[in-house]
Amino acid sequence: CDNPASIDAGKLSAFQTLYSGALSTTEQAESAIACQDDLRTAIDYFVTHAATFRIDTAKIYVLGFSAGAISALEYAMDGNLSDIAGLILCHGNSKDVIANGVPGGITIPRLLFFHGDADVSAFAPYTDHQSLTSALTSAGVVYTAHVGAGVPHGIAEWDSDYGGVGIEQTVINWIN
Repeated sequence: CDNPASIDAGKLSAFQTLYSGALSTTEQAESAIACQDDLRTAIDYFVTHAATFRIDTAKIYVLGFSAGAISALEYAMDGNLSDIAGLILCHGNSKDVIANGVPGGITIPRLLFFHGDADVSAFAPYTDHQSLTSALTSAGVVYTAHVGAGVPHGIAEWDSDYGGVGIEQTVINWIN
C-alpha cells in the first residue's frame, strides 16, 4: 500500500476490532489492503489460467468466513468484484454499508449469507447482519440469507441446523 492512511476508516472496522491495541491504524489499513490484494490476485490467476484448470470463468465464486467475509464484501462494495459470479459469506458483514448504504453505480455480484442468530462476536454480531440485509434490501440488492437458529460465531454446527443438508449442499444448490 503506497498510502495506508488513505483507506476509508469505516472499512477498517473488522481489523480494528480483531487487532485492537495490537496493530497501529497504519498496520490495520495495510492488513485490509493486503487481504483485498490477495483476493484480486487469486481471482486474476484463475481467470488467466482458466484453460489450464478447465475453469468456467462465469462460475467463479468467492467464499469468506468472518474477517474474510467482511473483507470480500467491502471489496465488492467498492465495485472491485463485478467480474465474479457471486459471494458466499459466513458470519461477515460490512459496518461501512450499514452506516452509509450501498454505493451507487456498481455491479454487486450475487450474495449468499450464512449467519447464526446467536453470534454475539464483537466484529460480526447477528444484529449487524440484520442491519446489513436491511441496507441491501433498501438498495434493491438481491441476496439469499440462511440464519442458523442458536448458532454462535462458527461454522462447525451448521450441518445439523439445516436438517442434515449442511452448508456444502446449500451452497451447491444456490450455485446451480
